[in-house]
Amino acid sequence: MYLFRNNRIWLGLTSLFAISTLYLFMTSAVINNTKKIGIIDNELVLQNYKGVIENSKILETKKNRLLGELQSYRVEIQDHVKQIEQESDQARKEKLIKVFQLKNKDYEKRKSQVEQEIQAEDQRLTKEVLNQIDAYLHEYAEKNQFDLVYGVTNSGNLLFAKKEYDITKDLIIGLNKRYDGE
Repeated sequence: MYLFRNNRIWLGLTSLFAISTLYLFMTSAVINNTKKIGIIDNELVLQNYKGVIENSKILETKKNRLLGELQSYRVEIQDHVKQIEQESDQARKEKLIKVFQLKNKDYEKRKSQVEQEIQAEDQRLTKEVLNQIDAYLHEYAEKNQFDLVYGVTNSGNLLFAKKEYDITKDLIIGLNKRYDGE
């Protein structure tokens, strides 16, 4: 469910990346009837681009902080349950139960908010790196005069291509140099 760890999200990202790459360069190749073609392994790009790696760390740090805070609140509620169990005065026990119910309801609300915040951050960071990759890919293709660049995934949208068309390593090197500010 988190940055590139959920197979559905991973498949969706690589498919989206492939579709946008294919659309951009297919239109110019069809119009100009040219033949310079490149192939990019989307999954390798996403696995090796420093922007993805760094954003994964950022998301993991935020997720751990938020879940840690939530866990601390849960421990507080569990301590409250122990107080209820140890209370012998029935009137006091009923008050503690009411407080417990409110805290438990609040916990569920906080849990939902944390999940939504993590999901929103994941989407923001994912969009950020996909935009970086897309922008660099456009520049790379223009600079190297590619007419068509296919983005391939393990899901089989391109079944065969000669190795000479694979520009994945060059793209990753360029992306990482740009990320490093070179």
